[in-house]
Amino acid sequence: LGSIKLVISDNRIPREVRAPLDRAMTRAEEFGKRMLHLGSESKLFDTESPQETSSAMDSADLTKQRYVDLTGRRICVVDDDAGLADLMASGLERRGCKVATANSRDEASRLFATGEFDLAIIDLRLGPDDGREVAREAIARHPDIGLLYVSAFSHAASVIELAGDYRVLRKPFSMSELEEALQEVLA
Repeated sequence: LGSIKLVISDNRIPREVRAPLDRAMTRAEEFGKRMLHLGSESKLFDTESPQETSSAMDSADLTKQRYVDLTGRRICVVDDDAGLADLMASGLERRGCKVATANSRDEASRLFATGEFDLAIIDLRLGPDDGREVAREAIARHPDIGLLYVSAFSHAASVIELAGDYRVLRKPFSMSELEEALQEVLA
């Protein structure tokens, strides 16, 4: 994977404009490196087929979990962090899923109005919007849709209260943790 580095060094740009941009780029680069590191250890980035992966498991593991093939699943990822949404989409596409992303409630509404989805991965906090409203709309349009919330909330009780009966995956997470959560939701 390549990387792009933005260097803001033009002295004609005021320091008060350059400094926040430099900080944001540094944070984005650090986040990207962490996510790529986590993703490189993930089943979503493995080149093995599902059969090869499951044959590597011992028989005890096979009795504990039921493998759900993600190939061809239609997934809508809704997260106001465009980088994270794109990273999830990329990993899921490598696993054979058909993925659409939205970075706001309005974008998600358009996708749910025009597309068919098996599963929605929705951030509980979408900037100023509430991810639960997006989920209600998804369920109203697609009653059989599976739902997985993602959240960066630090208090587990708050997350459970907000999510209700739905599965929540706490940020930051690896791609293998995402796949496990999807397996639970789709099983």
